[in-house]
Amino acid sequence: VAAALETIDGVGVVPSPPHTNTFHAFLSGDRDELERRAHAYARETGTFVFARLAPTAQPRVQKWEFGSGGATLELDAASIANAVRAVVSPAAEPAVTAARPA
Repeated sequence: VAAALETIDGVGVVPSPPHTNTFHAFLSGDRDELERRAHAYARETGTFVFARLAPTAQPRVQKWEFGSGGATLELDAASIANAVRAVVSPAAEPAVTAARPA
């Protein structure tokens, strides 16, 4: 999963590669906006990416503690990366809207 996340523009992983099922992902962007997008994505798709991000010393970089558990193991790395990409991408709004059920 960490390797798949590192392919997304604006996402970094520490440590890389992770040594356990938990690692930190650093996301570029405004914290409130990223959280808003994540909550909208969860409501519209049923896939929960994250609830809250932690601020860092850099105002446009947010920290997410990614932990793998039972629900995570039901998804493959590409699916997880696609969900994260939909949330962190500047074009996330159309992707989220397009995913809304009819």
